[in-house]
Amino acid sequence: MACAACALLACAAILAAGFFLRLPETMLVPAAFFTGILALALDRGTVSRLLSSRVAVYLGDISYSTYLAHFLLWVVFKMAFVGYDLQIGWAGLAGYVALVALASVLLYHGVEKPAQAWLNVRRPR
Repeated sequence: MACAACALLACAAILAAGFFLRLPETMLVPAAFFTGILALALDRGTVSRLLSSRVAVYLGDISYSTYLAHFLLWVVFKMAFVGYDLQIGWAGLAGYVALVALASVLLYHGVEKPAQAWLNVRRPR
């Protein structure tokens, strides 16, 4: 059996054991994430090729900017567009996702990359 398949099997076993034994998520999630990521790292099949595509790699590059922006944008978006029924609908969700994507791209190219370049030319002391 290939290493990737072994890691995927281990991930499934951890998830099943956690579910049936009612393990706390603090015990289950790190082990499941580790084995799941290991399975993806060792895989050479379709999933690996999809995750290695230019779009997926770029989304990974801008993910820190997404992490930084998403919550603040959600709060602002809710104040501006969510009514008393507390629903945004599919169009509202699409608008929010588009707003986060745009902010992520702008932050990545306007803040994160210039900051990386600035830091890379400085020598550690």
